[in-house]
Amino acid sequence: MANTQMIVLKRSPYRESDLIVSGFSPDFGRLDLVFRHGAKADGSAKTPAADLYSEMELEFSEPSRADSTLGNFKDGSVIENFAGLAEKLRHYNFAGAVGSFLLKNSKYNLPMPYTYDVLRGVLASLAAGNPPWTLVQDSCLIKLVFLYESGLLPGSGEANRDFFESLIAAGMDGDVLPQAAPAYWKDLNAYFDALISANHLEK
Repeated sequence: MANTQMIVLKRSPYRESDLIVSGFSPDFGRLDLVFRHGAKADGSAKTPAADLYSEMELEFSEPSRADSTLGNFKDGSVIENFAGLAEKLRHYNFAGAVGSFLLKNSKYNLPMPYTYDVLRGVLASLAAGNPPWTLVQDSCLIKLVFLYESGLLPGSGEANRDFFESLIAAGMDGDVLPQAAPAYWKDLNAYFDALISANHLEK
């Protein structure tokens, strides 16, 4: 058995009444877990609702075969639900785009704690309706921290490395980002998009 947190990013029907719940974990990267419908075999409480964009504390059994990444949910509870994302369509759509990017490009059993913390901070602030950053800055933070933890940021000098690490720290802590013109953040976002394409990642 393994224990971790997970932010739910996708729900897919599975067999007659079960779900495959896909999400992002600090300890395992991408997780795909089967959630059985209804009461557990031992008669204990029903499986908790794994709502989209909820954060869960969970226990699961890891894949039984080397060629599979599909585990089984065993127990857990919802820590926080970012349901407020649905109140603004652009925030909800942004969360969907971020979730799609992470699920396409992250892998099972590849820990990404920094990316998880930034993702959680971005979703929580958008859901609360008082985001400290613009959506372009959110996009920069998610792409930057993912590229950083994946080892895909090119060596670009100590000053740039220090600046990028300060942005990641601000994203993890929910701090104010450095003052810069909106055009700067658009250019930075385009730079990260170019790195994503150069490394054959999916947008």
